[in-house]
Amino acid sequence: MTASTTPDIPILCARCGASADTIVCRSCGQSFELKLSTRSWFAERGWSAPTRCAACRRKRRKGPTGNPA
Repeated sequence: MTASTTPDIPILCARCGASADTIVCRSCGQSFELKLSTRSWFAERGWSAPTRCAACRRKRRKGPTGNPA
């Protein structure tokens, strides 16, 4: 079996060996993976890692009217 089909083996970065983080969205409660590249992208900008999934971040940016804030 490969690492991607076995739930107890973390998915690792082939280059550095770091695993992806699994985070629970604070808005909808769904689990989502935060890849190493995404984590690095946020860190390079001095931002903390996201606590909401991509769908909830998009909804939040659009605001209650559905238009971008």
